[in-house]
Amino acid sequence: MTLELYRPGTSPVHKLGAGWKLAALIVAGTVLFAIDALSATAACLLAVGAFYWLAGFGARTLLAQLRPLWWVFALILGVQVALGNGGFGLLLVLRFTALLLLACLVTLTTRSSDMVDVITSAVSWLRPLGANPAKVGLTFSLALRFLPCSPRRRRRCARRSGRAAWTAMCLPRPFP
Repeated sequence: MTLELYRPGTSPVHKLGAGWKLAALIVAGTVLFAIDALSATAACLLAVGAFYWLAGFGARTLLAQLRPLWWVFALILGVQVALGNGGFGLLLVLRFTALLLLACLVTLTTRSSDMVDVITSAVSWLRPLGANPAKVGLTFSLALRFLPCSPRRRRRCARRSGRAAWTAMCLPRPFP
């Protein structure tokens, strides 16, 4: 998941509002985990690929989203095969792949500020219960900011700190 964030475009996917995209992501996640048929889950994954094409992104962009996660999918599938549940492992991998690709597509086609605005307004009804929608929006925007730590940058941070690459923390530099 490269999360290089928003890439401007004029496709129908880009033009769709952030609220609609986030709602579709929630519905798709629910549907993906309600489906137990391998063929239907594979069809959902193909549909996500079609949305990438509709958004004007090619196979390279789609595969770039998955490159950092291939080992997680291999681990899930390997454990399930070892437990004698290879079919279920494949179903899990297809589900996670489709959902992650869809989430990346939302991120690639939606400005971060638009997503934060939608999240902030979506939780505003919790204000009487003591929730602060501005803090929720800030938390979401910070998560969007710190998640795109690239593996290359993580390795560079690790070399500087003398730690293993997977333990190195990436922090933004305020100045170049």
